[in-house]
Amino acid sequence: MESSSQEESEIVYRHFIHYRIVMKDVCLPFTKITSSKQLVELLFDCVQSALHQFGSSVHSAEAFFIAAHSLAYTRHQLLHRDISAGNVIILPSLSSGVGEDGQKVVTWNGVLTDWELAKRVPVRSASDSDKPKEVATQPERTGTWQFMSVAYVRYHPYWPVSVAEELESFFHVLLFYAVRLLRHNIDNVPMFVAEYFDGFIPGARPKCSPLKSIAMDHGIINGDAGTLQFRDKEGRPHSELNKLIGSLLRHFKARYAVIRWESYKSGDGRRVVANTTSEPAPIKSGPSVPKNDRFALLNGDDDESMELEEPIQAEDEPSETVKTLAKQLDSHHTFRKMLANAVNPDRKPNPPIWPEDDVVEDRIPDRYDPRALISVMNQGFSATALATSQATRDGPPPRKKMRTDLSESVENPALARSTRARTVGGSSGNSARRGKSAKAKGRSRARD
Repeated sequence: MESSSQEESEIVYRHFIHYRIVMKDVCLPFTKITSSKQLVELLFDCVQSALHQFGSSVHSAEAFFIAAHSLAYTRHQLLHRDISAGNVIILPSLSSGVGEDGQKVVTWNGVLTDWELAKRVPVRSASDSDKPKEVATQPERTGTWQFMSVAYVRYHPYWPVSVAEELESFFHVLLFYAVRLLRHNIDNVPMFVAEYFDGFIPGARPKCSPLKSIAMDHGIINGDAGTLQFRDKEGRPHSELNKLIGSLLRHFKARYAVIRWESYKSGDGRRVVANTTSEPAPIKSGPSVPKNDRFALLNGDDDESMELEEPIQAEDEPSETVKTLAKQLDSHHTFRKMLANAVNPDRKPNPPIWPEDDVVEDRIPDRYDPRALISVMNQGFSATALATSQATRDGPPPRKKMRTDLSESVENPALARSTRARTVGGSSGNSARRGKSAKAKGRSRARD
């Protein structure tokens, strides 16, 4: 009996780990929105602190995964580093209360997901001015090509990702879905998307398309019929959306004016302004806010947008107004406030007026291939200097598949497999030769 007990005590039990693989998204893609107002509200959720979802603190892994960009940076000094159309999704949920009909109401909240590239960023103060500037540790860029900021692409590897870069990526996401799903004066949307988002200037390190660079440098988005203007169902100007995009562009334009001035002063064009990130402003603690009250934390704030004078030359020092606008992009506050003021029904003195159900059919076809469109632009001697589908090693960097395809069914899977090239990792040349698009399958992102 004693020997039997001794044998049992020597038994070594195998250690098993239980894995669960989710084969289908439980959330919805942003292509399921029903109005322009809803698009802005959902994007606001992704940028806004998650206090309205989780109260004044975040402890669980699930809460952190859904936590929005502002909270992750403010509480944990984390930057997402891959803000893209595929990483913003919609989380449907039942409201805690009931509506006028006595039934629970389904609410949609925006979720920023895929945090695997997130990185803790150092906070620099005035006393750190003598310390070496942080630079990227890998030559490859981090993120999704279509939504990278112009400055990050232009100055990499001397320009690590900052809050301002992430906010610019949010703007590109807003524009991406707006031109696809809303009414405006652009006739050829696939061509615009190919030129603005997929386009690039070839070189040893490809640069963003001129169309995207002009938008940031000069605050203008040009389409095939002039400056981009959104419209309502009756064809009238969509005043709220146009005003919001114009306000955001003024801030980015100011930031790039300051960047040019800083680069001019440095003499080599590589001054890393992004590394002067200050201590994140703390989020006010307090009771949790109901989910359906997105803007309770921002009520009472006035719009701080200021007019911006004409573009200035690199050797001209920006005005204090320009510097103030640029500085406001160093934190989330002003960006969140502009989104909130655009759709907040309690806005004073004039509440916003948004059209209802103004979404149109997605203008980007399922078989969208930017290579063919870029080739057409080249054959027409386009001023964008984009590469053709036979590009060599100077092709665009690796790009990640949009979540919109992962979430939507395909009527003919065999056709989808034959018309969409598989994403592969590696050099930018592989990206061009294998024909990845904004809707190509797979994932391949550079890390630094």
